[in-house]
This record gives sequence, C-alpha cells and structure tokens, in this order.
Amino acid sequence: MHVEEACRSLLDYIQKKNGLTEIPDDIVFAERFYANGLASSFFDYNFGDNKFTEDEFIRYCVECIPEKLKAYLL
Repeated sequence: MHVEEACRSLLDYIQKKNGLTEIPDDIVFAERFYANGLASSFFDYNFGDNKFTEDEFIRYCVECIPEKLKAYLL
C-alpha cells in the first residue's frame, strides 16, 4: 500500500469512527504528517539497522501519535 492510500484509509477510519461528514483541516494535516513519518520509520525499521523489537516499534508508533490526532484515532 502506498503512503497516499494509507492516508486515505486512515482518514476514512477517522471519519467513520467519529461520525464526521468533513474532517477538520488541522486533523487532515496531522494525519498526513504522522502517516508520512510512520511510513519512513516503517521502512527504516524493516530495511535499516533497527535496534528494538517489533513490540517496541509498535509502542513507539502509538506513543508518537500527535496529541490532537489521538482523540480521533484511539
């Protein structure tokens, strides 16, 4: 899945989970910002010199969700 497809899927999830007809611009920005960083981190984790476990990677990803986005995702 490409980053743009992942962004669209995550935005669809946010919209459905929160019963929104439109997602605020700042939340769209936060989601895209996070999703792009997550894609880069995922690539580095899988193909780079990772120094942590899969569970640690997942925990780090959740801990790094921007605060304003957490309310829409979790």
